[in-house]
Amino acid sequence: MTWLPELLEHFESQPLIPPPENFIEKYFERDVKTVQSFVLDELKSKPTDAEAQQAFQKELLSGLTDSKVGLYSTFHDNAIYEFGYNHENAILMAYMGNTLLDASKSGLRLRPGVFEEHKRLFGKSRPSLQEGSKGKGKAGILFQLHDAAWATGDRLLRDFEICSETHSSNYRKLEDKDKTLLKPYQEAKSRAGSSSLPPAVAALFVTELSWIEQHVDEVWAEYQKKILSLGGPPTVHKNFNKPSLTTGASPEEKKERTVKLLPLQTKYAKLPPGRDCYLLGDSACVERIKASYAHSKSELFGFDMAFRVLCSIKAESMPGGAAASARVFDQLKTIPRAAANAMQED
Repeated sequence: MTWLPELLEHFESQPLIPPPENFIEKYFERDVKTVQSFVLDELKSKPTDAEAQQAFQKELLSGLTDSKVGLYSTFHDNAIYEFGYNHENAILMAYMGNTLLDASKSGLRLRPGVFEEHKRLFGKSRPSLQEGSKGKGKAGILFQLHDAAWATGDRLLRDFEICSETHSSNYRKLEDKDKTLLKPYQEAKSRAGSSSLPPAVAALFVTELSWIEQHVDEVWAEYQKKILSLGGPPTVHKNFNKPSLTTGASPEEKKERTVKLLPLQTKYAKLPPGRDCYLLGDSACVERIKASYAHSKSELFGFDMAFRVLCSIKAESMPGGAAASARVFDQLKTIPRAAANAMQED
C-alpha cells in the first residue's frame, strides 16, 4: 500500500458495481462437500481400500487444479483495453477473476465451455503500453501513466545533459569504460610496440593485431548503421541507445533488432580467410583481444558481439577467479554447533 499524497489525492472513490444478473448460476456450478458426507458417502462406497485411498488423495489435491485466475486477470486487462473500465465485459471479467480466487474454499467451479468462450472473446493479445497509448486504449489510466512516465524520463535526461556541461569532470567518469575489459587489447597493443621482440616478429605481431582491428571496425561500422539506427542517436551516455531500444521496446522491435543483429554476430565471430593470428596466442586469447577491442568501441556493441567472452574476462579478474562461490562464503554457510548453542542461549 502507498500513502503518498501526490499519488492518492487525484483518485476518486467510485460506487460499488454489482455483479451481472444470475452471475453465479450462469458461469459456475457448485461442488461443495462436507467432510462427513465425503467420508460416509464416497469413501465407504469404494469396494477396496486402494480405490478409497485414491479418491481421498484426489480430493486433497483438488485445490491444486488450475483455477484460471491468472488468465482471467489477463482477460480483464484485455476487456479494459477493448471496451473501457465501466463496460459490462470488463465488469464481468473482474467478477470472474475475483470469484475464482476463492473457488477452492467456496466450492465453485467453472461450467463447461465458459472458459473456452471467454478465451475466444478476450484471449487475444493486446498492444504494449507503448503502442496502446497511441490507440483506442489511450483513455486508460495505465496508458496515461506510461506516457507521463516517458515524458518525465525524457525531461530528466535533458536536465542531466544540461547539468553535465557544468559538471564535466563527474560526467566524464560515466563515459569511462571498464579498464578490466580493455586490458587484453591494451596489453596486446603494448606488446606490439615492445622493443624486446625481434623486428620481423614485431612486424608480424603488429600485422595480426591490425587484422583484428580492421575486422572489428568493419562490423562496428555496419552495427552503427543497422542497429543504432533502430533506437535513434545515443542520449545521455554515448555508449547507450535510447531506452526504447531495449527496456521499452515492443516485441516486434526486439525481434527486428535480433534479426538484424544475428548476421553481424556471425560476421564478427570469424576473421576473414587467410588472417589466422598465431603470434597473438591461441584462439581463446585472440577472442579476448577481439572482444576487448570491440568493447573499446562501445560497451553496448562489445556485449552484443562477445557477451560470454567479456563476462569471462571480468569474472577471471576477480580475487576468487571465475568460481561461482568464494571461500569466505563457503565458510560462512556452516555455523559450528558451539556457536549455534551460544547464540540460542543469548
